[in-house]
Amino acid sequence: MTSEKLQHIATYKVAIILFRKLLKSGTITESEFHRCESNIAEKCGLSLCSIYREIA
Repeated sequence: MTSEKLQHIATYKVAIILFRKLLKSGTITESEFHRCESNIAEKCGLSLCSIYREIA
């Protein structure tokens, strides 16, 4: 795995942590969380069936 791919995975994981905090605090809804997760996964180049994704 290239360092670029590892950077994309790390970026995705950090974003998910932030989105989960927003979800837990009630700032965003569950559907907004799913939308955010899908968008960041796409931007980071993670496919729908990637083992790194939180939601499949």
